[in-house]
Amino acid sequence: MDNYIKLMEILTPIMIILFGVIGFMVSYLLIRHRINELAIMRCMGARKVTVFLSFFIEQLILFITGLIPVLIFGVVLPQYFTYYGASLGFFVISYLAGTGLALIYLGKVNLLDILFSKE
Repeated sequence: MDNYIKLMEILTPIMIILFGVIGFMVSYLLIRHRINELAIMRCMGARKVTVFLSFFIEQLILFITGLIPVLIFGVVLPQYFTYYGASLGFFVISYLAGTGLALIYLGKVNLLDILFSKE
């Protein structure tokens, strides 16, 4: 039994880091997939701040919508929610950080390179 407890003590931080990496990559790929829309908005005259906020708020709304079932689960079974609360918090932070960093990175890319690139 002690070996299983030691294994869980080793695996818990690794799983929390994996949740963070997954959250970061999912948010980055969701924004990266819509790079043409970002470029079109910028070419139509939208300011960088407006584009950033519109995409970020959209991702935030989608994230909160997906978080509702998790919160319901936490209310129904609070004993599990307290155990997984740290990994959920890290996932939230990494998801929103991935969204923000992707938008900042894509905001610096040349618009013509985006619009004329072949995928």
